[in-house]
Order: sequence, then structure tokens, then C-alpha cells
Amino acid sequence: MDNNHGTVQAFWGGCKCNECLAANRAYVREKYAVRKSEAKVGMLTHGKAGYRWGCRCLVCVAGGAESRTIIA
Repeated sequence: MDNNHGTVQAFWGGCKCNECLAANRAYVREKYAVRKSEAKVGMLTHGKAGYRWGCRCLVCVAGGAESRTIIA
């Protein structure tokens, strides 16, 4: 695995060295930015997931509130 250090695949394979951690962080940041931009242009499925990614339409607000409801 030495030749794969600094990659997301190495991180997913179990390596937690600084280079692999940095690669995974960059990957997650990039994916989050893409999902957030999709929410802004309406390409996201609305509801619970849409609220998590920043959409605040009525459907997503209701879905977000529903996911935070505690059932006793």
C-alpha cells in the first residue's frame, strides 16, 4: 500500500496516515461542495436529504423538521 499513500483509496483501505487523511478530507469537501451547489440549482431530491444539503424550500423544511422529531 506504500505506493498508494495520499489517496482516498488508501484511506478507505484502512490507512490513516496524514497524507491519506488529507486526501480523504479534500475528497469529502469537494463532494459536499458539489451537493450544496446542486441544492442551489434544484438538482437535488427534496425532503430530508435536501434540507441536509442546504435547500430551504417548504418540502425540505418539513422533511428536516420530521427527521428531528423525537418519537417517544
